[in-house]
Amino acid sequence: MKKIISLLFGCAVLVSLMSAFQVTSNAVVDKTKMRDLTAYNLVEEIGAGINIGDTLDGSTATNSDECYWGKPKINKTLIQSIKKSGINTVRLPITWKGNMDSNGVPTKARLDRVQ
Repeated sequence: MKKIISLLFGCAVLVSLMSAFQVTSNAVVDKTKMRDLTAYNLVEEIGAGINIGDTLDGSTATNSDECYWGKPKINKTLIQSIKKSGINTVRLPITWKGNMDSNGVPTKARLDRVQ
């Protein structure tokens, strides 16, 4: 269980680091450090977002098919079109159940797909 929690925490950190450095007012802002932001400032900074649900979380204990709930697979074209539309924040729910070995460790195939 500790491995799963550590892995999930690591994934959350990785996702947050993907947009860690942005240029604002000609100055580089290190978003990996604590800053004095209000909730309003944070939401303003995050900007428009999208939820790509029912894909990597659209599986059951016996079926890890990404299209299980009728959504298309996530691919590079989809992500590029989201970025092109001006959206910089993506929420990507992931179901690990059904994608782990008997010790509760996610399979390499699932980790590769999430990355």
